[in-house]
Amino acid sequence: DLGNQKLNQGPQWQLPGAQVAAEETEFVIQGLSVTDPDAADNPIHVILSVGHGTLTLSQTTGLTLHNGDGNADPQITMTGSLAMINAALNGMKYRGEQNFVGTESLALYANDLGNDGDTGPLTDTKVLPITVTNVNEAPSAVSLSASSITENSAGATVGTLSTTDVDSGDTFTYTLSGSDAASFE
Repeated sequence: DLGNQKLNQGPQWQLPGAQVAAEETEFVIQGLSVTDPDAADNPIHVILSVGHGTLTLSQTTGLTLHNGDGNADPQITMTGSLAMINAALNGMKYRGEQNFVGTESLALYANDLGNDGDTGPLTDTKVLPITVTNVNEAPSAVSLSASSITENSAGATVGTLSTTDVDSGDTFTYTLSGSDAASFE
């Protein structure tokens, strides 16, 4: 009898606007949530994943974590009530992997596990793009090709300075300091 069948309404991801994060820093994602009008306090199943970084939930109370522990994970699989899932998503942090710059995709999957309906489980899948911008890192090493010359060699080249820096295309300026700086041209 179709008249007595209770239809399941599926979960729906609610996405914030465009996200922009600086490389190698924690970025708080605000405004991400999942809704399901008939889930009530029943558990839903959620999978979150990124390809070039990690996610940290703002809390894990009331959740069953199946993959990841909710702290600095590239993928988190969890089950919990809508209230507990949304509490974990509210203020969730993303951190890009070292030196990653570009477009990241936060993949979102929700399954209502068929809660409160006779039609079986329903799902929603979305992708939230995150633009990760470059941050200029300080040089990691400065080296001198030689470290000695013959004494009293006016105009002699002591050596060549070189710098290691992950940011390609940077230019460098060197300054001599200290009490002997005036002895050099």
